[in-house]
Amino acid sequence: MAVEAACATGPRAAPGVPLGAATVCASRLRGARFSLLAPDAADVLGCLDAASVADVVVFVQRVAPTRGGDSGEAGVAPSAMPAMRALCAQGLPAVAVALRGVAALPSAQRNAAKKAALAALVRDAALGEPDKAFSADSATDWAAAARALAELRARPPAWRGGGRAYVVAHALGFAPGATPTPEGADEVPAGAVVGTLALEGYVRGAALHAGQLLHVQGCGDFAMLRVEAAEEPAGAAERRRTGVAGAASTSGPASSAVLSAPGGKRHLLQVENEYDDLANEQTWPTAEELEQAEREAAARRAGKRRVPKGTSAYQAPWLLYEEDEADGNAEYGSDDDAMGDEEEQSEEEELQSEPDDDDGTGRPDDMLTDGELAENETAREAAWRARAAELAERRELAEVGEAEYPDEVDTPLDRPARHRFQKYRGLKSMRTGEWDSKEMLPLEYGRIFSFRSFGQARARAQREADTLLVAEDGAPCSGGVTGANAMEAEHGPEGACVAPGRYVRLLVANVPADRAQAVIEAVCGSEGVVAVNGGGLAACREVLVGCALLNHESKACVAHFRVTKDRGVGFPLASKQVMYMRAGFRRFLTRPIFSDDGLRSDKHRYLRFMPAAGTAVASMFCPIMFPSQPLLAFVPQTAAACAAASQAVAAGGIAAAPAALLGGARAAAASGELTLALSGSLVKCDPDRIILKRINLTGYPLKVHKRKAVVRWMFHNPDDVRWFRPLELWTKHGRRGRITEPVGTHGAMKCLFDVPIMQHDTVCASLYKRMYPKFPSDWLWLL
Repeated sequence: MAVEAACATGPRAAPGVPLGAATVCASRLRGARFSLLAPDAADVLGCLDAASVADVVVFVQRVAPTRGGDSGEAGVAPSAMPAMRALCAQGLPAVAVALRGVAALPSAQRNAAKKAALAALVRDAALGEPDKAFSADSATDWAAAARALAELRARPPAWRGGGRAYVVAHALGFAPGATPTPEGADEVPAGAVVGTLALEGYVRGAALHAGQLLHVQGCGDFAMLRVEAAEEPAGAAERRRTGVAGAASTSGPASSAVLSAPGGKRHLLQVENEYDDLANEQTWPTAEELEQAEREAAARRAGKRRVPKGTSAYQAPWLLYEEDEADGNAEYGSDDDAMGDEEEQSEEEELQSEPDDDDGTGRPDDMLTDGELAENETAREAAWRARAAELAERRELAEVGEAEYPDEVDTPLDRPARHRFQKYRGLKSMRTGEWDSKEMLPLEYGRIFSFRSFGQARARAQREADTLLVAEDGAPCSGGVTGANAMEAEHGPEGACVAPGRYVRLLVANVPADRAQAVIEAVCGSEGVVAVNGGGLAACREVLVGCALLNHESKACVAHFRVTKDRGVGFPLASKQVMYMRAGFRRFLTRPIFSDDGLRSDKHRYLRFMPAAGTAVASMFCPIMFPSQPLLAFVPQTAAACAAASQAVAAGGIAAAPAALLGGARAAAASGELTLALSGSLVKCDPDRIILKRINLTGYPLKVHKRKAVVRWMFHNPDDVRWFRPLELWTKHGRRGRITEPVGTHGAMKCLFDVPIMQHDTVCASLYKRMYPKFPSDWLWLL
């Protein structure tokens, strides 16, 4: 069994070591191949990257000395707790624990000290029982540990299964030049500079076929040109004994023999659906509306209006038409005001506008000196920090108000309620009421995909992957194309696939040059500049994964994740807040909305804030995924990081420099500015899930007589009372009622209830509106 990673919660052993140099083959252990990674415990994202590709995670735990005859306990260090919580939320493979300091203890206390150290690790980090525990104080101990790890049974996390192959990059390279796209796939944008990305590494997980789409972290989803054989790094060449059971030949030829080519088995790359602006919903007017329009037209024809003296018969109708338009606008307001909803303006949008950069001189930035530019930059950063601090304070106050008065909204005084709440409607019951999931959809829903049955689509995609990973003779793929067949594969490898354990080179087509350059420089360091400018491949010093996708997994949809709030988060998490997401091998920025996790209805209540306890469902636009993909959400908890994230989303520059943003996220996580906020797993991808925002309009009894009452302050004019008369009323003490008629000119109304009402009760009316996730300005899962 190959042991690919050992993640230690201690200092980085050898920073910047290429993955090829960190991969060794142990001839004494039946040729077991080890790729060793040692991320820093303070680097949360680095630990997650290493654990996502690991077969075994080794936690290094120091045994505490005895105190008064009792074995001491050495728990997890506070600096390592964020990484431990994130690792447990993502899902761990087989776990081993290396105990340090055992040799320094007396022989009689060693067993008790080991048990105490393991119990402290399980308690503090909420881990299960480790698969293996061993002492690690000497070279002899580490040799025995390597033997135990080589024999340890692989237990990958559930989300890494499902027949998906992945390759951990050992070397990267890029060559400019576009490749023709097959019919039906997304075309390369005109004027875009693209090329072929070369990625070398071992095939892991399952068999790989060149017809599958490949997700490259930091670049996006692309089609593969072919899969070639590559020479293994020095020191990692296989030295297995002949005849070892289950040992597949992995040492490829020196030449670049083609192991797999797409041929006719190719998945098409599609992100957005074909959008037809003319296919929008058209509502035909009802008979009552047609009759009312005819009566109004007849009244206009019969009415006599004065026109200025000297106006001709040709000019008069135009003047009358302009007067009608002016009267209509004055009565109902403009279209923008009618459709506007100030509550839907996200708080982050305030941070998207640039602060005032005027230095008082009226000169542009290109005419300022270096000192003046530095002062302007300092002032701009201070303005961002002040805005973010104000936003955080407002969120805390809003969360307290939402907990005390849930969903309550005040009726505006300067605007009719029938205009302010025209997007809302009443429901007899949120659980049993009817709501058409296809009604009044936003235009963005025409750009995404949906399934009639998500479960059947998942099973069909898995069957298609199994069919794709079948050799030409009908047998499942086991060893790829090897030996003498490799030369034939250069001319006809369309039906071949590559088995796990083989060292290959993936050629990925039509990768944007700016993304490839940024990723190679970020992952390979200084060698990446040479690889981009001078050609060739550069050794990777950070973890980068290329993951094969099932059919449909590159298409956009609305995904729903069941999440819980991390216990270390003490600040509110609002819907539509910018968050950095990690779902399996994907990384992206998005602004999810929260809803309750009730299962008794097809309608779910929108939540303004993530509840501190319990679960909720986070909905967002993202590529289609199939369960069970984990989700980790990180949020900035400082003012500077919050402002920077909002500014990046507003500017839409995330897709232009994804690797730089990824590096910024890792630095923010290491410095404590980026913290784990949510964790959970995928429920399904379904754009038809109905999320309803509920608002409660409140009023107070003015006069009460048994079942009758006069209620005020819910509305402020009699026209609104008549408009909302069909609504059902309810009180906080459990009464039900209805509106009978308005009273006076200030919005008071007579109401009738099912049982006598009390004077101190509060009368409420509920309105509902469907909510949708925030559509991204650009597809931001390219990270």
